[in-house]
Amino acid sequence: MKKIFSVFLIIALLLCGCQAVPEDAAGKTCDVRPMIYYEGIYWVNPHMPVSDLPEGYEYAGTVDEEMAYNTGLEGTEYYTNPESNDFYTYQKTGTPIGGNTVDTTKMAMHYVQWVPIDN
Repeated sequence: MKKIFSVFLIIALLLCGCQAVPEDAAGKTCDVRPMIYYEGIYWVNPHMPVSDLPEGYEYAGTVDEEMAYNTGLEGTEYYTNPESNDFYTYQKTGTPIGGNTVDTTKMAMHYVQWVPIDN
């Protein structure tokens, strides 16, 4: 009886350790990092949100469904700078409290920088 229980316990632990990997429509595994699809390129937001839009950036429009990709940012304003290889969105985020820390209990509007995924 102890052997059977041990076998079931090991199987249960193995099954609990397995996590489902997200798949796309073709059944291939995919990354779930928030990305924006803009001008044929995928963009990520690796930096802390900021309160002020950097100089040189101008309103470029709102994020549409295709551009929002997997972020849920449809309708969000975005800003570009012709002299830079990035853009910013103005969106609700946690509040930066120092270093690389964001307080997600204090949500506020901030600018978020998006850079090409190859950077």
